[in-house]
Amino acid sequence: MHLALLFFCIIAGARLGDTVNHTLRIASEKLKINSYQGFDRVTLDGGFFIPEPGRPLLPVISATLAIPADARLHRVEATPQATEQIEGKFIVLPGQFPVPVSKSQLPELCPPDTAIYLSDQPWPAQSLINYSVHHTGGFQLVNLLLCPFTYFPLSGCLLLHTEISITVTFESGANPVTPITVSQRNQHLQSLKPLVVNPDDLTTFAPPVSGNDQLSIDYLIITSSELKESFQPYLEYRCQRGMRTEIRTTGWIEANYPGRDLQEKIRNHIIDYYHNRGVVYVLLAGDNRQIPSRQISVTVGNEQGLIPTDLYYGDLDFSWDSNHNNLFGEMDDSVDLYADVFVGRVSVETPEQVRNFISKVLAFENTPAADYIQRSLLPSGWLWRSLNYHGKFVNDSIAELTPAGWTDRELENPPGAGVVADSFNNGFLIFDPAGHGNETGVYDENGTPIYTTTYAGYQTNHNRYSIITSLACNPGNFEAEDCLAEVALNCRDGGAIGVMMNSRYGWGTPPVMGPSEKLCVRFYDYLLSRSEYLLGPAHNRSREEYAGSAIYSSLWRWCLTEFNLLGDPTLDIWTAPPRNMTITAPDTITTGSQTLSVNVYENTNPASGVKVTAWKDNEVLATGITGGNGQVSINIHPFTPGELQLTATRHNNLPATKVVTVLQGAAEPYLVYRSCEIDDTLQSNPNRILEPGETARLKITIKNTGTAPATSVRMKITETSPYIDIIDTTAILGTILPAESATAENITITAVCSAPPGSEPEFTLYIHSDQNSWQTMFSITLGYSGRTWADISAGNCALTVTARGSIGYDTDESRRGRGFRYPLNDTSSLYLASFAVGNSPDYLVDRFYRQHEIDQDWQLNDSIRTRLPVWNAAQLLQASFTDLNHPRVKSVIVDQRALVPAPPGPQNTVILVYDLWNAGTVELNDLYAGILADFDVIATDRLHDLAWTFPEQRTAVMRNVHNPNRFLGIKQLYPTTPAHLTCIDHAIYVYPDSAMTEDMKYRAITGNLGVRQSDRPFNWSVSVSTGPFELMPGAGKRRMAFAFIGAPDSISFLNTCQMVQEWYDQNVGVQESQTLIKPDLINFSIEPSIFNRTTTVHLHLPIHSRVRLTIHDIAGRTVTQLFNGSLDAGNHQFAVNSEKLAPGVYFVRLESQAGRQTLRILRLK
Repeated sequence: MHLALLFFCIIAGARLGDTVNHTLRIASEKLKINSYQGFDRVTLDGGFFIPEPGRPLLPVISATLAIPADARLHRVEATPQATEQIEGKFIVLPGQFPVPVSKSQLPELCPPDTAIYLSDQPWPAQSLINYSVHHTGGFQLVNLLLCPFTYFPLSGCLLLHTEISITVTFESGANPVTPITVSQRNQHLQSLKPLVVNPDDLTTFAPPVSGNDQLSIDYLIITSSELKESFQPYLEYRCQRGMRTEIRTTGWIEANYPGRDLQEKIRNHIIDYYHNRGVVYVLLAGDNRQIPSRQISVTVGNEQGLIPTDLYYGDLDFSWDSNHNNLFGEMDDSVDLYADVFVGRVSVETPEQVRNFISKVLAFENTPAADYIQRSLLPSGWLWRSLNYHGKFVNDSIAELTPAGWTDRELENPPGAGVVADSFNNGFLIFDPAGHGNETGVYDENGTPIYTTTYAGYQTNHNRYSIITSLACNPGNFEAEDCLAEVALNCRDGGAIGVMMNSRYGWGTPPVMGPSEKLCVRFYDYLLSRSEYLLGPAHNRSREEYAGSAIYSSLWRWCLTEFNLLGDPTLDIWTAPPRNMTITAPDTITTGSQTLSVNVYENTNPASGVKVTAWKDNEVLATGITGGNGQVSINIHPFTPGELQLTATRHNNLPATKVVTVLQGAAEPYLVYRSCEIDDTLQSNPNRILEPGETARLKITIKNTGTAPATSVRMKITETSPYIDIIDTTAILGTILPAESATAENITITAVCSAPPGSEPEFTLYIHSDQNSWQTMFSITLGYSGRTWADISAGNCALTVTARGSIGYDTDESRRGRGFRYPLNDTSSLYLASFAVGNSPDYLVDRFYRQHEIDQDWQLNDSIRTRLPVWNAAQLLQASFTDLNHPRVKSVIVDQRALVPAPPGPQNTVILVYDLWNAGTVELNDLYAGILADFDVIATDRLHDLAWTFPEQRTAVMRNVHNPNRFLGIKQLYPTTPAHLTCIDHAIYVYPDSAMTEDMKYRAITGNLGVRQSDRPFNWSVSVSTGPFELMPGAGKRRMAFAFIGAPDSISFLNTCQMVQEWYDQNVGVQESQTLIKPDLINFSIEPSIFNRTTTVHLHLPIHSRVRLTIHDIAGRTVTQLFNGSLDAGNHQFAVNSEKLAPGVYFVRLESQAGRQTLRILRLK
């Protein structure tokens, strides 16, 4: 049966000046009064309760009005205009304490508050209980919480106000408004119509439409990097149905957005896309491990709740932590509780689960079984039998909402979950198990299962997928491992297509219906009675009926926020068996700008209100709505031959598709973005990577892939990143012929000093020619301006490297770093490691153990900097340190490069390459160098490690007796001479007060201390080193290289040692000369640096070297080349003639085996 609405909304007048007036009418026949334990229980169909223990429990109603988006609210008034006295004398039931639905034990009946019940003061004192201002999608709303009753306790008189006039006074134009996109406006306007009592005012009161010319999107999918590729087919599917969709990973978001944690960064990303890209829908595509929920802090009675809520990602107003105590969503925090974007979560963890989700959505939207759609399955059990309160009460309310022709199967007190599961397999669109609950199921008060994960994961209702709701406690707790909601959604052969369940306790207010029941009922009210068929809007708008109550009452705050949606928020829910449609359109079209005429029919009748999407990958995505004649004209511009797909969709119609062949038309250009290079030549650290604080030119290359010349080509870039300033935004490229490319070299940007290193600011590129315009997006990656430690990771492991000689952790001040992690996402298995060099106990330079602390001999020479990878590496970090902290300084400088092989190279290793220089004046002989490492294979169990050495592989390895699947060690890669390998017993060399001395460390790296293999499980370290060797002043570098390796067993470890050695030999060993010049050994100067006619470049080389000298203008263009060739050791001079130099600033660049150096000169007139 279809239930009539509780009250009628009469729009008494349009906007009158700066007021909106409405009259609410409440039908008295909807009032019900019955006896309960000596009291009168008052209910009102469609009303709800906010119980205050001991005070008269009277129904309240909610009314939401739209006001102008730019208005400032002044006053809200609610005045009864018509009142009926209810016949009789009443002792209204006092409010009772709310009860978690999982608790069968009820508190004793709360008695009346005598201060109220022995008085004849009216209760409540006024009809308007509370009001609050809200924002959703740019629209501004006022929510009123009203009590349509007045009760005089002592006399027992009860009045029902059958008419209440509402006056909202405001000042238009008083507040600034952020414009929204057309898509945002249309979607929110449509979804607000069932919610507000003045829907006709929405268009007038809507926020302005944005002129933002950035590429807009409708749908944002946020997932992990592991699942990104699996979701790519879903992106294309949603695009084919007219939704511009984009996928972002949590890793990308974490690197590009500010925030105290990943949750806040994700929310800031959504806020950015909401304001700047027009996003309307968000899919959190991952379980809580991939996309962590935000827990909010709400207290009801004695229950302190930390509630996982995805509304945090949908309500984008305020921070949810206005008092900055890191407890979110508290009652005194600023929250809004209205959705700005519609959020759903898909709790998937593997590519297989993603494929299953996509398969189910495609089946639901394209090939549903027609026989199950108008069917609901409503099993229930006792909630509180002592009060005669049953789960059937909420299911009766749902059944009253289903339209005529529906089948409602109510199973009261089923004997077990198997019976319910058997019925479920027959197919029901609506499924609402009502009972007590936990993470794995819903139960009767006596513990009899109603529906559990044991059955939910094995349902076979293929193509008959359900929408599931429940009032029960915790079955929607996706923080737990495989809760009922997740299992139902991820069921492979059936189950659910959308689930709304509680992530914490559901709450009841017996003997009247509580918030968790009302939320279930109201969702079906919106779906079946208010024509809100999209899953996300129906879920959010139905909750927003009670948003004002959740601002006022912690009970409602708890219940509203825990009722999360698992499912795609864009899903169109069937409410009747679907009907077929057909599309007619030309079979072939040609490339070029045109208007495509499409007709859609249901049977043979024109179909109006149908959304038609034209889609061609990366070229066309255009939509239109058919008119009364079933026709729509869509403006498209395909650039290349191929296939254009047409898709027609409308509620309760099966989609219709048609493929249109695109043939080559008239010749026209087609300009595409090809690449962007960074030119930071004039910066202090030129490395073709933009770093915080640097200014650089972008070399943007575009290509004409079309068939005709593009003339008068010009480009412009914009950005929304707060970390980038664009100094020169435009470039002129002239004519670009077919198949040719052109590069703009004058666009200049600056990365602000606070820019997060590793972030990827995005730019919108606008390309215009006389023939057409194009728009695309690209990004760059910001480097690091200099750090003392950084992580470098391969596919299966990660290592912290430092600029102070230590490995795993920076030990200079506090212990900073993340050690060595294998597998990649595990905790560190390295406690301390250091590079060490020495030729005696008196000269042993390291940052390893000494008697009572960590040695600090190495001193930073240059911070860790990101470099463009060489040697076929995937990542490369460079740093430098010296022996200046050692008591006997020898002026040894160590250049360190950390790298990981690019695939298909081994992914369970990090390679460290050390180049040693003698910057002093004294020969250093008989030096040894290597790595001392204290692995704790299991961080919490360091006393059960074992250690071995394998001389044939020049490696030392460790494992823990309690973990046979983790072998960790160090291998010497270069030089290939035999290594000195040893295992160091902490009982002898670390723990005693007399250890670890400089002599012990020196003997360790020379191979004269320790053992080849551990003799028992204990705490061990290992040493891998090379020597002896010499370092001569000014004679070039001495190289050595080592690898940190992790493997699951000893055979894999030794195999990896061989693979890493082969990779090193084929890449690093052959691509760089072993003799380089230390930069500070070259004397490079220009005298005079300010000149009129001539100046001279002076150059001193310590050894024979290849040299190139060039002069560049301020834009970085090469003006002239002074020299390019080999020079002997000694002094050299080069004259600079001003004939080729106009007055201005120039840069003289020296490129040699020491790298690149630049000096500035000024030529005067």
